[in-house]
Amino acid sequence: MQAHEVAVTNLPPNVAYLVEISSKDVTGAEVSRVLGTVRTIVDVKTPVITKVRAESTLFPGKVEKTQTIIYWETDEPSTSQIFWKEGVSKGDFANSSRLDMEYTTSHVMVMTNFKPGSVYRFQVESVDPAGNKSRSTDYTVLTPKKGETVIDLIINNFQDIFGFLKKM
Repeated sequence: MQAHEVAVTNLPPNVAYLVEISSKDVTGAEVSRVLGTVRTIVDVKTPVITKVRAESTLFPGKVEKTQTIIYWETDEPSTSQIFWKEGVSKGDFANSSRLDMEYTTSHVMVMTNFKPGSVYRFQVESVDPAGNKSRSTDYTVLTPKKGETVIDLIINNFQDIFGFLKKM
């Protein structure tokens, strides 16, 4: 007796199929058997987003520019997109990145339109092939500014937000 396995892929969801197997031995004798009906599953599970992180670098020159790389992982292959807003105030995200349609579990997007010395609030979004969408909670990133340390950036942002620190 031999074991056989056949993988059937790319079937549409929620469709019933009648499964029949057949086999032929070395003498040419053929046998066939109907196993019954099976239905393909409907994917309703949204991708789980984890390990979101961001790294910013300053590129000095005539006009300082930043490059911010945002990474995250999903538990199933899905697309990549980022939504962001300058500042930390709540409200709708005014901007979005291009949609990367490559289905992957390790997501990397490079943002080059963040201003130096600014704080941004962002969310990442992933959609699986079945159309199930997940969006992360809010994250923030501080972009570097020439000649400032991370501590300087934090203090300046608190001063901008709360104002009272200027009097200290």
